[in-house]
Amino acid sequence: MPLTDTSIRQARPGVSNYKLSDALGLFLLIQANGGRYWRLKYRYAGKEKLLALGVYPEVSLRDARAAVYCSLEYPGGCGPARAAPGYRTFRIRLPQPPLPSATHV
Repeated sequence: MPLTDTSIRQARPGVSNYKLSDALGLFLLIQANGGRYWRLKYRYAGKEKLLALGVYPEVSLRDARAAVYCSLEYPGGCGPARAAPGYRTFRIRLPQPPLPSATHV
């Protein structure tokens, strides 16, 4: 079930850290000290990665989802970490078009 802003505001810290999951690997980490951190869990080149997107409420649910969807739209081999807003050394490797075959008539 996708997250709502109401469910995020009503989440209270517990004895240990826990996660409120959204879609596409996005979740909100609720820490025992009351901190709320956006994280994105994804796989790149066969390895599991974890990307920090920001702190709630500075980064809203809408902004966190936009960062995830924006990272999915980038072609080539860049992972979400390179496509996330604020990443300074942004580089996309675009797929090379196939070379035309030389056919002699």
